[in-house]
Amino acid sequence: MSNNKLTVLSSHIKHLSKLRGLDLSDNQLTTLPDEIGELKELRALFVINNKLTVLSSHIKHLSELWTLNLSNNQLTRLPDEIGELKKLESLCVAGNPLTLEELRKVVKLQKKVMLFKDVRGKDVKCSLFVFYFMSCE
Repeated sequence: MSNNKLTVLSSHIKHLSKLRGLDLSDNQLTTLPDEIGELKELRALFVINNKLTVLSSHIKHLSELWTLNLSNNQLTRLPDEIGELKKLESLCVAGNPLTLEELRKVVKLQKKVMLFKDVRGKDVKCSLFVFYFMSCE
């Protein structure tokens, strides 16, 4: 579903219950429907180069999610619930105007091994942040 100029993702996405990968990159989405949390088997979600301003707290229901790429959006905060994604191995939030305070939530993820960051500007805004979480197993 990438590169389709989508401005809204239908709540009917919940009917794709066996979906394992979803690429919504290069659209014009400002939000994802709460029903995204009903994709219980989703392992990879790419929402790169959109206009996301908020991420639904229902993301916490994606218990099988390994990879989440939210690069190049307009996110200023991440939901606290992102810490409940226990299987997450890779999270990318590069190119979002997130503050260091908001990124502390991400650091709390249990399987964190490495943190890569590029901070620019005096106002402690993080223009480029990339986090990689690798399983210790």
